[in-house]
Amino acid sequence: MTASPVLLSRLSTATGRVESRVLIGVCGCLCVMVALNVVLAAFGSPIYWVDELVTNLMGVIGFVGASLLMHKGSHPGVTLISDFLKGPAATAFAVCVAAANLLFAVIVIWLSWRLFDPLGLAGHSFDAMEFALDSGNFTYQEPTLTLGVPKFLFWLVFPIVGVTMTIHTLDAMARLLSGRAAATGS
Repeated sequence: MTASPVLLSRLSTATGRVESRVLIGVCGCLCVMVALNVVLAAFGSPIYWVDELVTNLMGVIGFVGASLLMHKGSHPGVTLISDFLKGPAATAFAVCVAAANLLFAVIVIWLSWRLFDPLGLAGHSFDAMEFALDSGNFTYQEPTLTLGVPKFLFWLVFPIVGVTMTIHTLDAMARLLSGRAAATGS
């Protein structure tokens, strides 16, 4: 095994550990916040911003969880074709599925780049208002309704997950192509 696949595998494993800890922490906080808000609502004084925070964090959990499932290879898959393939055909099909996953991850990164337009923002000296007025891109200007924080803080999950999915998918492809992973339905 050469240095590149080993480094990629270690990077994927480390990223998976971080994703797992983030999910555990955020899910734990969500449980506490929801339980507290249920009790407060029963007494007639709910905290309204908790609902909005929980909703936004559930989106974050969904994307980070999807990336972690790609790392673990336990994401949902349609196995109708792969269940019938054996040997090199199964490996070739698994590589094609991994390539489709990689394409998805790259599209997420590309769409995130378009949404956030970091070069456009930098071209306006990081003045979000000037950038929004010139480009019509109000990504950095839109606040949440009750929290009052910029929505883009929650949307940062998109480029992060695009990168982590890319790492996990490249690792899966390297393992398939080197024979370190069995071709299974994915």
